[in-house]
Amino acid sequence: MTASSPLSHQRVSTPVKIPPLLLLALSSAAVAQPSTGPAADANAPRIFLAASDVDARVVQADAAAKAAVPFDAAHATPALVSAREQFEYDYLQKAGAALQAGPFRAFLDFHIMPRVGNGFRTHHNEAELLLVLKGTGALSVGGTLVDAKQVETDEFQNIQFQAPSANGATAHEMAAGSVILLPPDIVHGQTRVDGGGTVTMDLRLPFPAHAAAPSMSLKRAFLSRQDVEQRLAAADANIAADWAHSDHTPAARERLENAALQRGGALLESGPFRAVLDYRLAGVKHAPERHAKAAQLEVILEGAGTFTVGGTAYAVNRGDILLIPPGDAYALTQVSQDKVVMLSMPLPLP
Repeated sequence: MTASSPLSHQRVSTPVKIPPLLLLALSSAAVAQPSTGPAADANAPRIFLAASDVDARVVQADAAAKAAVPFDAAHATPALVSAREQFEYDYLQKAGAALQAGPFRAFLDFHIMPRVGNGFRTHHNEAELLLVLKGTGALSVGGTLVDAKQVETDEFQNIQFQAPSANGATAHEMAAGSVILLPPDIVHGQTRVDGGGTVTMDLRLPFPAHAAAPSMSLKRAFLSRQDVEQRLAAADANIAADWAHSDHTPAARERLENAALQRGGALLESGPFRAVLDYRLAGVKHAPERHAKAAQLEVILEGAGTFTVGGTAYAVNRGDILLIPPGDAYALTQVSQDKVVMLSMPLPLP
């Protein structure tokens, strides 16, 4: 994703020649769209994003884009496809950030095809977290940019470079449920889009000033749904002996599961940003937590329940995402089904 700052995202792409009638249609459709702009206070926290909200936004954006830029997929020109994708992306951004807390902003991104003209990029001194919400494709990572151009410097003095191609990049499969944490300065670009397109949530993570120099390692950069299931199955197997000698309470089971899940270390890691699995069982109470100098990201991977942030309760289900502002107390206050499994990630302030 390109941006003028981590607080405001906008694409920068190679100009596409679009017929005048199509330009008029795009302009007219933009005027006719219902207002979905940000709230009066554009900096107010946006804590909760339900999977159903993503579905609704994408359906609305699809309908608006198809009306504004109609074409037959079998005979579509690259210019039309690019125009359709740009329209849909712009429509999704009309509502502002999907989530925001402190300096962190998460935006929805949409792809019909790999980008033309600026498909590869790097972010200096900030990591990037990508959650694949819909679709499948490939993200190519690593190597070096070819004919790179600097396109931004933000208030954190973080620089972004973009290029039409890269040498030596390796393709990694991405699918709904995948989570990718890219270290700073790593070349990356989506190079394959399958079927009806992909929807991702992109969260830029400026490195704190006190953080050590970032590693370029990709050892803990990719997490698939299958990886999560394997880690949970391994934890179940590893606690068998301890469980046999425990008091067989839900609290004991939860404690053993979380200890087993942590033995393998963080699932995702880049500098100060580390994501782990958090296993919660029905009937176990937890005191609220808060972080004065960090936001908190929670992704519901399994189960359903109630998550309370700053006194407000949110009914959460699989696929829902919370971005909790620094200083706000938060807790999973109810587990509606057998268990809830979350991907948990503190986000230290820059």
